[in-house]
Amino acid sequence: MTDEKKHARLSPSGASGWMNCVGWQSDSEGSKYADEGTAAHSLASWCLTETQPALAYLGRVIKAGKHEFTVDEDMAGHVQVYVDRVLGFAGSVTKAGDFIPIHRLLIEQAVPIGHVTGEEDAEGTSDAIILTDDGEELQAHDLKYGMGERVDAEGNPQLMLYALGALVIAELLGYAPKRVRCVIHQPRLNHVSEWDCTIEELHVFAEQVRRAAFVYHTGSVPFNPGKKQCRWCKRVCAAREAFVLDQIGADFEALDPLAEQHVPNDDARLDALFPHLDFIEDFVRAARARIEARLFDGVKMENCKLVEGKRGARAWSDADQAEAVCKSMRLKQEEMYTFKLISPTQAEKLLKDSPKRWDRLVELVTQSQGKPSVAPISDKRPALVVGKPEDDFSDLTT
Repeated sequence: MTDEKKHARLSPSGASGWMNCVGWQSDSEGSKYADEGTAAHSLASWCLTETQPALAYLGRVIKAGKHEFTVDEDMAGHVQVYVDRVLGFAGSVTKAGDFIPIHRLLIEQAVPIGHVTGEEDAEGTSDAIILTDDGEELQAHDLKYGMGERVDAEGNPQLMLYALGALVIAELLGYAPKRVRCVIHQPRLNHVSEWDCTIEELHVFAEQVRRAAFVYHTGSVPFNPGKKQCRWCKRVCAAREAFVLDQIGADFEALDPLAEQHVPNDDARLDALFPHLDFIEDFVRAARARIEARLFDGVKMENCKLVEGKRGARAWSDADQAEAVCKSMRLKQEEMYTFKLISPTQAEKLLKDSPKRWDRLVELVTQSQGKPSVAPISDKRPALVVGKPEDDFSDLTT
């Protein structure tokens, strides 16, 4: 969750940035993607708090930041995946869909973090905290609604900060956890990551946070650009620009001897460039955002200006009145309205208590294959074997 309260300038969601660079400034505030994530979190909170399926809120308009989002089948489906998993951690779900609580579940829980960041009364908001019934385990769950890169729970500073705050609450409630479980849910990427650590390891991390917070507050060191800390930073500083150029230059210099040996190295250069593409794109994105902000501030620039973008889709200013006018024209229903069959996901939920009826529909469900995409060599998915086009043709020279 990105909603950090009570002056949490050093927020859990930005920990990977401010813990590594004193110049870090969040750039996610106000973006459409950040607001969409906030809307999805609101939906998830309603589902968990009111024990309702996400589809129960279909059509609900959620205002988040500067944007409005309507709960559709896609959002409801992905949020439901997260809700089901959290409920699975917190208890059990009957075949009828009823939730039977076993462990203590705290939803959208404000947790204190000022005791480690040095900011008085600072808080973060954890999507879900679970305290197991035996008092042995504390869990911190985080929903990542975006479709960007996969995020792992191991050593994740955001979740560990939430866990530090949740530990304070757990002790106030009479619990004495011995271990911590951090869980990241990315339903749109079909990704769940879990990581366990001891309370002692969590306290070691707390000392790292205190040192990093002190350095950030005092600004006693130069900017320290890097892929993690620059990922969501809105600064377009000289240190960041130099880092981009240095990283690419170092890898390309290593390829220069190949050129002297007359070895074709275009592929090698592309390969060397790949690890830096995300960082370069982040830099370009931050630069564009900063330029736009300055133009909105009234700054005149030599090479760019603000213009009106593409106009939005047309919509009825008054849908009820438009419907009445259409009826007065004696338009047929099939001319006035569009009807759409429910999706396989909705059908499966509708027939969850009738597996035999659902089995009849399963044969009619199809799903397109994922499109090939470029990924780091460390990615756990197997590499696709792609042949050259000429391999598909027989040799006709004879």
